[in-house]
Amino acid sequence: MRVIISFSFLLLGLSSCANMGKNDHGALPMKGIDLEGTRKEALNEKGLFVCGDWPEKNWWDDFQDCELSKVIEKAIRDNPSLQSVQARVMAVKGESDVVKSKLFPKVNALFNLIWIYLSKDAQKALPSLDPNFHFYTVGFDFTYEFDFWGKNKKLFLAALGEVQTQEALFAQAKIVLSTSVAIGYFSLQAAAAKLQVMSELLENRSKQLELTILRDTYRIANLIDVDQMKQEVLFLQEGFSALKEELDLHKSSFLTLIGQNPAQDLEFGFKWKVNYIPFEIPKEIGLNLLARRADLAAQMARVKKSANLVGAAVSQFYPSVNLAGLLAFQDLDFNRLFSGQSFMPTLFPLIQLPIFQGGKLRANLKEKLALHEAAVYDYNDSILRAANEVVRSINRLISVNEQLNFQNTKSGFSKEISQLTDIKYKQGIDSLYKLLQAKEKYLMVEMHQIELERIKYESIILLIRALGGGYNRE
Repeated sequence: MRVIISFSFLLLGLSSCANMGKNDHGALPMKGIDLEGTRKEALNEKGLFVCGDWPEKNWWDDFQDCELSKVIEKAIRDNPSLQSVQARVMAVKGESDVVKSKLFPKVNALFNLIWIYLSKDAQKALPSLDPNFHFYTVGFDFTYEFDFWGKNKKLFLAALGEVQTQEALFAQAKIVLSTSVAIGYFSLQAAAAKLQVMSELLENRSKQLELTILRDTYRIANLIDVDQMKQEVLFLQEGFSALKEELDLHKSSFLTLIGQNPAQDLEFGFKWKVNYIPFEIPKEIGLNLLARRADLAAQMARVKKSANLVGAAVSQFYPSVNLAGLLAFQDLDFNRLFSGQSFMPTLFPLIQLPIFQGGKLRANLKEKLALHEAAVYDYNDSILRAANEVVRSINRLISVNEQLNFQNTKSGFSKEISQLTDIKYKQGIDSLYKLLQAKEKYLMVEMHQIELERIKYESIILLIRALGGGYNRE
């Protein structure tokens, strides 16, 4: 025993001389980006933003649309892609439990039966021994690795880091899915509304064609005017067909998102109603993105995982201390197997120090350090991208809101002109043809306004996604 202890101290002394390489990697995680200037610019937009809190977990309830809330909750429950991510979370949890088991002793029950038949020469050498006999062993064996350098603990922490990564990715998948469903929902409603306006435009242009043909009959117009009007009707029919196809595509994509057969009918009707509420801009939107975005939380978990793997790689340069043992009864006679004389405990201490591994340990450490640096750089890049998404989403929302304000003014003028022209027509001042033209201009403005309203809804939803969509790591 003294020899073993002395030899272990010798190995510890040698391990201190092991060349583990330099750990001077300079990649450091960023702490966040200050977006106070963007926040102030947003709050200057009266009626569009207000100072408030982060998006709630069920942010879709803020739109006050029961159908929207229902389909998002259905998508979260039934979407196969989300279920797949959830299954991966369960898988890595199981894997982390496997790694955790290395921190504890392993005990196995055993029963061995060895049949031996002595050779002729052995029988001559051992004439008193039965040439045909059995050797019985029953008991428990155990093994345990002393984790003096924290290798197994760091591997377990790395496995937990992978669990945290997958859990954050699952939360991110839910956010992406819910925002995609919301965008698809409003795209569906807008496509249906535009299709209705296009139908009215087509009907209006068809009436103009009838009037043009009638005017040609009375030599007020000519054949060129008739052909030109027919061509414009064909253009509108083509646009109507394209909008119908767009509606069908939105419908199939939407049904796929919520986990339903894309060929079936929707469970809700189409109604285009605009219900904007001032968007709440939280304080320190840049600095707090780290706790409010699931993708950043996932990347941070990857950084911690890679750091623990570096620590595990370093610990492989030090001696490993293992203990194995056997508590068993062994005997040639089964009837005497469980007697006190058959009890034979065995202990096997083992200390190993890597002396020459062909550069394997140094290469492994170098690999883990490089992967750690890559994870840190990816994390920093993710922060920059997240900040860029917030800035772009806010600027896009401000821009589309400004366009929509102009469009509302134009829509008001066009509607008023159409109404006044209708009054003049009823009083015999203006012709039906002029009334149809005024109504057509109003319908064209309304078509563009619906598209801008849809873009505004989309911009709000993308800003919710950029701000984390209700996720909170704390």
